[in-house]
Amino acid sequence: MKYTRLLLILLSISLLSMGDSMAANKKNNTPQAFHLRYLHWNIGHYANGNDYKSAITADDYEAKKAEYRRIFAKYHADVVGICEWSSIFYGEEKAVDALLPQYAHHYIAPKERYYIGVALHSVFPLSEMHEVELKRGYTAYEGVFYLGGKKVILCECHLPWQSFELNDSSITILLDRYKNEERVLIAGDFNFREKDRVASTKRFTDSGFEAANCGYFGNLLTCYNVSSCTPYLDNIFVKGGKILNTEVEQITPDGYSATHPNAATDEKERLEWEAANLSDHFPLISDIVFEW
Repeated sequence: MKYTRLLLILLSISLLSMGDSMAANKKNNTPQAFHLRYLHWNIGHYANGNDYKSAITADDYEAKKAEYRRIFAKYHADVVGICEWSSIFYGEEKAVDALLPQYAHHYIAPKERYYIGVALHSVFPLSEMHEVELKRGYTAYEGVFYLGGKKVILCECHLPWQSFELNDSSITILLDRYKNEERVLIAGDFNFREKDRVASTKRFTDSGFEAANCGYFGNLLTCYNVSSCTPYLDNIFVKGGKILNTEVEQITPDGYSATHPNAATDEKERLEWEAANLSDHFPLISDIVFEW
């Protein structure tokens, strides 16, 4: 009887040990998750997209500086990607000091000219920085960070709007570059034409990317002043991760439509939108989770 009781005790201890071991293995095999908040913005050279250099004046310097800072502080993004970036905000003051002093790491693409300027600002360091040449002089700028030894590529881009062929060829450059990469985020002003928007977006989703705009979260207006291009110009495409949330920081002037602006054809309306917003594009913000 004592022998049988001893066997039962030993068996119970064995089962408990096995359960603990299985639980530990299950815990060790649980994927690690990394949450990234990315803010993309075509900032319009601090000139509402009307010029390729800053239009800040002494009269509006303090107010606009405070408003830019308010937007960046509101969203606490881990990485901010900017199109139509100018390194000088006003006078001799650098834009990184005026607008983004809370970010420790600033990466400015070498080519900064005529509506072309791309930058990445991050709370953590990026490496392997590289400027990717697109069509008609437009560029993309990429950086890398690692999660548990796994590479994640962040790319901020600005595609040409002048023709479908130039735009589509630039898409091909990006998709070819990242076709063998597992974890990629491509954000930017994609300048899709409205009649081609669905097909152009599908090129990314067919290549394994999820779309923050014109996808699960709906069609989000990101530009009030467009003619042939889609008003959903800006997007964040993610491969190897999951987009949890997407939103736009939009200020609509009183009396105007938040979804169907006529600023491209109505000069009075355009001026009203410009007075209410810091750029002709709105910031697009997404929360993304990468696992490894």
